Amino acid sequence: MGSSRDRLQALWDFLLTQHPWLIQLLEATPVIIWGEQRSGKSTLADCVAFFGALNVSFFFL
Repeated sequence: MGSSRDRLQALWDFLLTQHPWLIQLLEATPVIIWGEQRSGKSTLADCVAFFGALNVSFFFL
């Protein structure tokens, strides 16, 4: 297994090529998420927050 920085770099490379919309969400300030009840809004917000935290930690490794 590689270093933490290598794993994070691989994750970002994957996201940039396979899920560019998620990167756009991370770059947007603020993000408004709305929809019907039980449509996954909280799950999406958690995902964006998680990757945002990884993005910040990536620069400190």
